[in-house]
Amino acid sequence: MNISDVTLLGVSHKARTSYLGFSSIVPFPKIFQSHVSSNFNIVNEYQALSQGLTLIRRTISLVNDRVREYEKAVRLREIALRLEPKSQGRMKDGQLFRREDLIQDNRSLLHEGTVTWKSSSKQKGLCVLAVLLTDVLLLLQEKDQKLAFAAVDNKPPVISLQGLIVREVAHEDKAMFLISAFTSSLPEMYEIRTGSREERNTWTAQPGEAEGVHKVCRKGEGASDAGEGALGTVTGEN
Repeated sequence: MNISDVTLLGVSHKARTSYLGFSSIVPFPKIFQSHVSSNFNIVNEYQALSQGLTLIRRTISLVNDRVREYEKAVRLREIALRLEPKSQGRMKDGQLFRREDLIQDNRSLLHEGTVTWKSSSKQKGLCVLAVLLTDVLLLLQEKDQKLAFAAVDNKPPVISLQGLIVREVAHEDKAMFLISAFTSSLPEMYEIRTGSREERNTWTAQPGEAEGVHKVCRKGEGASDAGEGALGTVTGEN
């Protein structure tokens, strides 16, 4: 929104002066809301100010979205730079995932955080950095301030989101199972534990652009396509 937008809306000189008096767009909604309230009985002024307030809020929302996109792009490049140049991860279908694949134009960062990848043979799991992209989930291990693809039970550290099934662990509010059924071979199961229930819920309720993820429904009702989250939509139980 620019000054001409405000002028075309017929906003009063007092409102335009307030608009010009602030360098940041953040206070605008409060400023305009006060003008809207004080001019409630002036129909034309009220309508113009209401429209201006709507446009300002829309502009702030768009700016915030762009800032978040930029921050995630920067963070993804930081992760790529920390990844060992010769490190490569294997997917279930045998395809290799290299550092340069991390920053392809068609990939973006949806979410990332530290989780524990549980081993079937050990009580303690491996602390890994989970990086959720638009089409894959990466499980990375930190070594000497560098990152490398993690290795637990000889399972692939790169998980395709296509055909991925997410299931919460019964009586464990910090854990979830990831079942990779990407190929026709036997499914691969991962047990992932987070630091809190809120973190687990954040992982399973990512608003995202990822497709092909399923989540087990309650009481064995089956699985449904994920339309609301990167790692699933419906809460599941064992």
